[in-house]
Amino acid sequence: MLAYVYAAHTTGPVDLVLQEEEIREARWVGDKEALELLAPVVAARLRAALTAERGAHTALLHDSEPAPVPPRDYYSMLPGPMTAATVLVRDGEGRVLVLEPTYKQHLELVGGMVEAGESPVEPGARELAEELGLHLPVGRLLVVDSVPARLTRYGRALVVHVHDLPPLTSE
Repeated sequence: MLAYVYAAHTTGPVDLVLQEEEIREARWVGDKEALELLAPVVAARLRAALTAERGAHTALLHDSEPAPVPPRDYYSMLPGPMTAATVLVRDGEGRVLVLEPTYKQHLELVGGMVEAGESPVEPGARELAEELGLHLPVGRLLVVDSVPARLTRYGRALVVHVHDLPPLTSE
C-alpha cells in the first residue's frame, strides 16, 4: 500500500463540508493529541509528515518505519531547485581559501545547502562556523549560478549563491 500525506495551511477559519457517507465527524486537534488519537500506522505517517514539514525533505516509510533513502533519491525529493550557498574567503594577501572535502573528488569553497526556513545568506555563515569554527556574518552577494539537473551529482537543478567575506586577518 502506498500512502501520500500532504501539508496544507489555512489562513483563517475553515468551514468543512463533510462527505456524510464517508465521514461522521471532523475536528481540529493539536499535533500531540492527533498522535495519541490515531491508529499506530496512521500516527507513524503523521509523525513522519510533521517532521518532514518542519524540514526540507519528503519522508519515506516502509511498513510505518523510516525507509533508508539513497542520497540521489533523497535529493530528488527536495523541493526544487535545490539552493546552495558559498562564501569567498580570502586572507590579507588576497589568497582564496579552498577546502578538500572527504565526500567529493575535487576542491571546494566554504559552503553548503540552504535548509528549510533559511535565506540564501544563512547557510554561508552556518558553514563558516561548522567547517572552520569562524562565527562571522557573510557579506554581499557576488554571484548567482544556476546548474541544470543533468549536470548535478543528485539529478536536481541547483542554484548557488556566492557571498563575499571581508579578508581574514591573523586574529
